[in-house]
Amino acid sequence: MNESESGVIEINFLELLGILLKRWWIILLCVLVFGGAAYGYTNYMVTKMYVSTGKMYINTYMGEAGAPSETQRSTSVITASQKSVLTCIEVLKSTSVISEVAKQSGLGYTSGQIKSMLSMSAANDTEVLEVKVTCENPEHAKKIVDTLMTVATTELKDIVGIPTIKIIEEGTLSRSPVSPNVTMQTMIGAFIGGLLAAAVIVIIALQDKRIKSEEDLKGFGIPVIGVIPDIL
Repeated sequence: MNESESGVIEINFLELLGILLKRWWIILLCVLVFGGAAYGYTNYMVTKMYVSTGKMYINTYMGEAGAPSETQRSTSVITASQKSVLTCIEVLKSTSVISEVAKQSGLGYTSGQIKSMLSMSAANDTEVLEVKVTCENPEHAKKIVDTLMTVATTELKDIVGIPTIKIIEEGTLSRSPVSPNVTMQTMIGAFIGGLLAAAVIVIIALQDKRIKSEEDLKGFGIPVIGVIPDIL
């Protein structure tokens, strides 16, 4: 890096790379410190969250013998059942249903807390209603899912008039948290540490006005008369 007569700093990227490589240990130290700090904070300070998932099959139309007929399984009927899933979701989100889930689960959560944990959707746009509960306690998450689906079998028949509701998959019991992502956060922390260290090193190098070589003098247009060799 040389400063010309006009005061403009000319940057030699190979020289910058050499400076960074010369101070690699500083960059590595910052990577380890920031990465370790991110790991410690994420792993020990951030609340781990678990997800339990359950599934219900909802069918609006049934044949006389209790099984869907060929006619009823037409595309229009399947579409109607898929739309009914969306209606069921809105019903299950109602305060009265959630309050009943809170009461029957016996976990001490309010209806508002359960509603904030809950998410429902039609699995892959099918007649299958997927229920998910995200909670810091995996057992509680499973309990809420199972209770909701039990309550749903009664409430949906009474309110919406759904003839067939079957629980096809009870709430899962997760042992691995879905958040936070410790590995990702550690990598981000390490990257930020390395980036900050490199940036500080480069800034200090750019601000260094000392003459270290013949090239530095040439940058000022000063002729070199002689060079004193290094004495070992």
